[in-house]
Amino acid sequence: MEDALTVTRPDQLQALGDTTRMRILGWLSDRPASIQELARGLGVPKGTVGHHIHVLEAAGLIRLAETEQVRGVQQKRYARVARVFRL
Repeated sequence: MEDALTVTRPDQLQALGDTTRMRILGWLSDRPASIQELARGLGVPKGTVGHHIHVLEAAGLIRLAETEQVRGVQQKRYARVARVFRL
């Protein structure tokens, strides 16, 4: 993880402008997490978390950190790309 990322693109600014996405980024500040773990921890449906993960990943604010097989299903864990986002 980088120390800081300077946010310059409009899609990055838009991604940071949503409360749920900010909560997801806060959750990911400690360690990588899966969509299911985030949904459970934030009390939000998995579909909602999945949508926000897609937006954050497309904006380059999070990345796929690891994958593992869980009961025959591939589980993905996501992590922040930087500790701090500078505007």
